[in-house]
Parts: sequence; C-alpha cells; structure tokens
Amino acid sequence: MSRDLLDELQSALGTTYIIERELGGGGMSRVFLAEETRLGRKVVVKVLSTELAAEVSADRFEREIRVAAMLAHPSIVPVLTAGDANGLPYYTMPFVHGESLRAHLANSERIPLAEAASILRDIARALAYAHERGIIHRDIKPENVLLASGAAVVTDFGIAKAISASRTDSGEPTLTRAGTAVGTPAYMSPEQVTADPSVDARADLYAFGCVAYEMIAGHPPFHSRPVPKLLAAHVSEDPIDVASIRPDCPRALAAFVMQCLEKEPSRRPKSALDVLPALETVTTPAGTRTDIDRPSAHWMKRGIPRALAALGILAVVAVVTISLLKSGREAPTNGTASTLQSVAVLPFANAEGDTANAYFADGIAEELATSLSKVPGLRVVARHSSFQNSGRQVDAREAGKVLNVDALLSGSVRRAGANMRVTARLVAVKDESLLWSDQYNREVKDVFSMQDEITRSIVGAIRGHLASSGKTSIGPILIAKTSRGTPSLDAHDLYLRAQFNLRRRAVPAAVTFFERAINLDPDYARAHSGLSAALEMTPYYAGIPADSVRTRAMNAAGRALSLDSSLAEPHTSLALAYQHAHQWSDAEREHRRAVELDPGDAAAHMQLARLLLSTGRANEALDEFRRAEEIDPFSPVIASWIAYVNLRFGNTSEALTAAKRGVELDSTTAPAVHVAALAHQAIGQNEAAIRMIDRLPNVLPWTGFRANLHAVAGNRSIAERIAREIESRPRAWAAQTALAWTYLGLGDTTRALDALERATDLHETWFVWYTVADPLYDPVRKNPRFVALLRRVGLNQNMFSRK
Repeated sequence: MSRDLLDELQSALGTTYIIERELGGGGMSRVFLAEETRLGRKVVVKVLSTELAAEVSADRFEREIRVAAMLAHPSIVPVLTAGDANGLPYYTMPFVHGESLRAHLANSERIPLAEAASILRDIARALAYAHERGIIHRDIKPENVLLASGAAVVTDFGIAKAISASRTDSGEPTLTRAGTAVGTPAYMSPEQVTADPSVDARADLYAFGCVAYEMIAGHPPFHSRPVPKLLAAHVSEDPIDVASIRPDCPRALAAFVMQCLEKEPSRRPKSALDVLPALETVTTPAGTRTDIDRPSAHWMKRGIPRALAALGILAVVAVVTISLLKSGREAPTNGTASTLQSVAVLPFANAEGDTANAYFADGIAEELATSLSKVPGLRVVARHSSFQNSGRQVDAREAGKVLNVDALLSGSVRRAGANMRVTARLVAVKDESLLWSDQYNREVKDVFSMQDEITRSIVGAIRGHLASSGKTSIGPILIAKTSRGTPSLDAHDLYLRAQFNLRRRAVPAAVTFFERAINLDPDYARAHSGLSAALEMTPYYAGIPADSVRTRAMNAAGRALSLDSSLAEPHTSLALAYQHAHQWSDAEREHRRAVELDPGDAAAHMQLARLLLSTGRANEALDEFRRAEEIDPFSPVIASWIAYVNLRFGNTSEALTAAKRGVELDSTTAPAVHVAALAHQAIGQNEAAIRMIDRLPNVLPWTGFRANLHAVAGNRSIAERIAREIESRPRAWAAQTALAWTYLGLGDTTRALDALERATDLHETWFVWYTVADPLYDPVRKNPRFVALLRRVGLNQNMFSRK
C-alpha cells in the first residue's frame, strides 16, 4: 500500500484508531495493527486489496459486513467496524494475542491428538453458532483459526460472502467471484469448486474436515499438487484414509474426518450442530460413548426461550441429583478411598451443540461448585482451575493429580423445549473407578421449588464417602447458603450471562447484564453483588477512572449485603473501594470479612494478600497468596504474585519457578509476562527479560513497565519513544502511573515524582502502591516528595524497608 493510501486509511479512521504497523495479509487484503485510542486496546484493520476493491461496491460491502458483525461468540473474532478509505473497503476486528493455526502447524512436527481434538471442538462451536444464524464462513483454513489462551477462535466470518455479494460485473472470473468458486483451493468443497449456486453450510464442514485432516496427518488432502489438479481432486478423487497416515489416530476420529470429506454434501454431517456432539463421541479414550452423547434430531431442536436456558442450568443440577435422593442409588466403592476430602466439578458438556448458550455449561459447574463448597469436610477446587479443562476430555488420574482432588464430578446435557436428558458421573481419582453415574430424561417444571431437593441429592450421592458424613446438619446448612434469591427465571438467566462475561473480563458486558437482572428483580442480592464486583474491575479492564464508579460500586455492595448478609463478594468490592480512597484499615476489615465468610474463595485471599503487600506486610502477603494458590492451583495471576513477592525477598530461584509456571498457565496474562521478565532480569538474563517484556500488551499501565525495563537495560530510545506515546494521551486511566515508571527508568526523578503525584490525585492506587517496595522506586525512595506522598496516602517509609 502506498504512503498516500495509508494516509487515506488513517484519515478515514480519524482519531478513533491509530495505525501502528502492517502485519501482512493474503491475496484479498492487507492487514494492519492499530490502537483504538479511547479504550487503549489493539485492533486489526483489514483493507481489501486494490485489485479486489476495484471489483466490489464499497456501500454494498459495508452492508454485507453488518451481517457478520452480528456474530458474538467466544470462539468467533467479531467484526467491530467497516468503512471506506479512498475507495478501499476495510473492516476492523479485535487483535488476538497468539498465533494462527497455520503458524502452529509450521512450528510443530506433529500436533498431539488431544490438542487437535480440542482445537476442532472450538472451531465446531464457532461454526455451529454461525450456521444457526444462517452465516456460512466459506473460507475455513488454518490461517483463519487463531490460538490464544488455550483456545481456538475463528476469524473472518462472513467476509468471503460479503466480498462475493458486493462484486460488480467487471473484471475476469477469479476464485472468489460471485457465481464462481469462493474459497481457498486446498480447503474448497467440491460444490465450491464447481460454483454450485446452492452451496450451504456443509461446504464449511468439508473445509473443517480438510483442516482436521491436516492437523492429524501433517498435511491437507491432495497436498503438493498444482491448483488445477488440486481442484480436480476435490471433485473426483477420494483422499487417502487419514488413519493409514496416522496409525495412532482412533478409528472413530479418523472415520469422522473422512465423513466430513465426502464428495456428496448429503453424506457429510448435516450441520455443525451435529459436529460437536460427534466429536465428543469420537475423541474419548475408548472412542465411544453412551446414547446420550450421540447426535439425535430430537435433541437438536433450536429456538429455546431464554427463560428455559435458566431453567436448564438449574434443572441439570436437579435431575442429576433428585433421582438419587428418591432411589438412594450409590455405586459401591470397589476398594477405592473410603472418604472424599476434595472434589473438582468439571463443566458439564453442552452435548446439544447450541453454542449460543455458551454460558450454559459454565452455569452448571457454577451451581454445583457453589453447593458442594458448603459441605463440611469437603474441599472444592476453585472454578477457575476446573474451567481450565472446559471443553476437553479429562483423564481422571492426570486431572486429579494437577487439581489435587480425590474425585471428579462431570456430565453432559441435552435440552429440547421443556425436556432434558442428562448424564452425570462421579469418578475416584485414585483408581479411576466409577463411584456413581446415571442418565435421566426429565420434564422441567418448577425449578426453584427443587432447590432443597437439589442440595440434599448432591450430598446424598457422596454422603457415604464424606469424612463428615456423620454430621446430620449438612443438608440444612446447604439449603440456607445456596438460595438463588430471585423468583425470576429471566433475572437469573441474565445473572448467569453476566458472570460468564465477568469471568472472561468482558467487564462492560457484565455490568450491562447485571443491571438488566436488577431491573427485573430489584431485590436480587447476588445480582447487586456481581454488579459491585464488575464496577470495581472497570478501571483495570475498561479504562474507567475509579472515582467515577466508586459510589455506584459501594451502593451496589451495600444493597447486596442488606438483602443477604451471608455474601462474601460485596465485602471484597467494598474493600477495593476503600483502597482506592487510601482507607487501608477499612479495606483490610472488609477483605478479612470476605475471607471469613467464604474461606474457599481464592480471589478473596488474593485481594487480601494484595492489600497486605501494599501496606508493607510482605511475609503475610506471601502466606495469603499461597493459601489462594492451594484453592486455585491453575491461576496464572496467583502464580505471578507469588513470584513477585519472592523477588522482593531476593528468592530469585523460587521467583523464577513461579514466574515460569504463570506463563505456562497463560502466556497472554500481563502479570505473568511482567513478573517473568523481572525474574529473568534479576538473574542477569537481560536479553530474555527484554524478549519477555516485549510480549506485554501495549496498554496502560503495562507500557510503563516495558519502558522501565528497556531503559534500565540501556535501550533509552525505546523508553523515550514509549514515554512520548503515553504523553500523547495524558487523560487515559493509569497513564500517570505508566509515565512515572517510565521516567524512573530514564532517571528523570522530577518528572517521575510529578507523575506519581498526579496518579495519586487520580486514585490510580492499585497500580502505584502495590509496587511501593519495588526496587524501581529506589531512585526516589529517600526524596522528601516521595516520603510526603507516602504520608499523604496513610503509609510510611518504615513499612517498606528491605534488608
């Protein structure tokens, strides 16, 4: 793209997006990395090539893009905006920190089958959601699958269709011309090759089969052929059976892949809605499952009302357990451990494949884990750790080992209207023996009246194995603690959607759903509690100043506690509000109350530890972080904090071990990347530290850490460039903190102190004061301005002396 055209694109984007650099692209588009200035996040801008742009109507392209922009699903990279720059149509999408499946294939000699199955399930979820809404991708290929945070997401949904539909009649036929072939040769279905006008969603399933074939075999079908012969092979030649190329591939999985590659669309799976349960069937260790997990037209009906989604989640728990209470069935232990002291509740598989209700499986695990966490003598692994296995087949011994539990509770569910079919199983980790399992077909009726039975049934299923089984008060305690607090099914459904978004740090969406739930039921304590937590997160995940949300957050927390004083979450929200206002003793009181009310909440322990660190009690903080890690062993953030405190103590070996663990758990988590860089720096590995720190997202305040480390390492020009970038948006949340850290690295203590004072005025508290013992403050630690600043916020220098 010429400089003039690049300027035209920047002009069309205005100040909303600032283009940083070109990322590359394919034949259809050029791809640029840009920053969305208002939110400080990275986006991708894709501009149609000059040749292609000459053949499309920009107005019609934008209209077609609106259809693709309607897709909103965790496994789909959404379209954000579309427009025209000097006749070149463009569209924007979020920037995904990770690598493409194409790059992953290029860097891997052979992808493990379990990993391949996990990626395929994520792609299938995306296809099922889009196909249900009548949107066909038409260009499924490894380049359009991105891998990040242990999951796969699909990009460019609907783009091929938008290009095809917006073409004019000018120009010569091409592979992407409307009325001729649309797609990429290596992954095109026979009907795409022959330009069949009746192409439907089954073309995506053929491409899906090609991608699956490539992950298993190491190459796509008919590879290494020139394009004409490749296209002819798609139409007339059967590919070599993938099982003969990869002998360790389970027969059922190989047969499924070959079914997707059938020439006749009618012989492939009917839709992506059938693919997901089929994958669940063929990717188990045994290669088979019970009838509940096989595709069934009766259970594939769609159009379920939202209220029934809430009914479904609650009824799953109900039907799994109520039958146990009535029948008293409990499988013999067969010599397994006589007591269960710990259990992990894994997500129930949404076997129906209706990925529009992606929160459904999470909701099941949420309800079960909440109920079981109240059982005396039973430790329930934190939801975050259990969710690491979401959507994946779990080996009982391996999962039990890493989660450090005695048993795993898992299952699957299908829904159709008011009916439901459920399987559930409780497996002992010690020898993988089945403690209990069953299947149920039930009619969903008054779910809320079932709550007492649900709780007693869950306990009844495992009562004989509990160390506390002699305590007759288990049932009443549970019933009192697990009330949902609303008679409104719609309100509870919105609450579950809010929690789903909050766990994924989609904070603005979570706030909206919590508020909608409260509008339906103003006395819904848990919704008020969730809203308070979401509001307190907005400064860090939505760039909203803390002062602008503090009153709303405190009011929501207070309302929640007035409705239900047993809730722990509102106390944590209040504590964070007090911290922003530098009211440390009030914050500590609320944090400790939260831990007292819910000692099994890893987040509550972690927040208390942060406060202890901010007030100079590093030893106590480390103990509290370790308690949090015992509860949630798969949290990359907790591992990062343990590494950070060890660095403060000079325990570089322990710090590096914990830092590496944090990165292994999630290489995209900013705290993990930051602390890993500091750990490498501490042992003199400056090049490794720089490579690590440059992986941090270019958002505030992490840019300040990047600049500081570059400056300390001697890369002043990079640090100075970052400083100028931050100075260009002085009103952005956390900008002053980032500037302070940058100037400290550059040795400009006057500007650093100026920025620290402004950050304190703006209550950028969490960013500033949790690092107060950090060596980065050593250049100003004895400066009277810094000492006065500590006193101003209720802290003192003696709290942070380091031996």
